[in-house]
Amino acid sequence: MPRPNEGTGKHAYKITLREVGLRGNVVMAALCFMLDAMGYGTGVDLKKLVAVRALVAQALPDLSMQCALARAGLPQGYVAAAERQAA
Repeated sequence: MPRPNEGTGKHAYKITLREVGLRGNVVMAALCFMLDAMGYGTGVDLKKLVAVRALVAQALPDLSMQCALARAGLPQGYVAAAERQAA
């Protein structure tokens, strides 16, 4: 169950990944995109993160990379949360 995130001055509730049923590794790009799309600032430049993933995939072709966002790219016209909030 969500618990109050007391004393941080941020969001009213803190939910752990285990509490929502997630286990193991979460693809960072997908998690950052999801949080950004929900309006949470992550401090991560998604365009740069996707570009780095392409460099890693090129350098390590035998490594299985699991990020659908990196394969598909950011949605056309996507505006990051920080830019939406600044407008």
